[in-house]
Amino acid sequence: MAATRTIHVRWIRKQEMSPMQTSDERARLSRSGVSHGRIAASLVRSRRLFLRVNSNDAVKVGETAPFAMVRKRWMSPLTLALALFAIGSSEAIAQNASFKLLSAAQIRAKLTNKYVSDNAHWLHHYLPDGRLVLVERGREKTGRWFVRNGQLCLVRSERISEPECLDIYAQGREVEYRDKGQVIAAGSIRSSPDRSH
Repeated sequence: MAATRTIHVRWIRKQEMSPMQTSDERARLSRSGVSHGRIAASLVRSRRLFLRVNSNDAVKVGETAPFAMVRKRWMSPLTLALALFAIGSSEAIAQNASFKLLSAAQIRAKLTNKYVSDNAHWLHHYLPDGRLVLVERGREKTGRWFVRNGQLCLVRSERISEPECLDIYAQGREVEYRDKGQVIAAGSIRSSPDRSH
């Protein structure tokens, strides 16, 4: 007589599962569910469904739990979004940790008479006299730049308004323009222009 263990299989994701077609799949499900208390089992085929096993219903070792015992539920969209946000945030934090906030003197030293570009859409040339030449999507515009309160301030000539002031973070030749901690733009510092923007 086969030993009996008490298990209950519950799917953590929500979509209806198609009936298992082969005895191999049923046997694998059964093997995943034979243990004490709660466990997370391996992924089931390409559906990537996770199992949680609770002590509730009797099933013989080596047999498949009756399909009626299996409750199916997809991971909630909020849980999935939070998990992806946590993964993305940790990668962004690790990547941005090496970027250092530049002081006013460091901003002037890094940008004066240099070009900064994202290598695709825009190019800024910071002239020593405070003039700024912007090339964005093939169009050349002018403006001026200066440093105030430890921030790089940009004034575009077509805008008669307050300057846009941003914190500048750098790592080697890479720079990030940030506003209240959010990266607004990122580019590379170079000594000569590449006018393909």
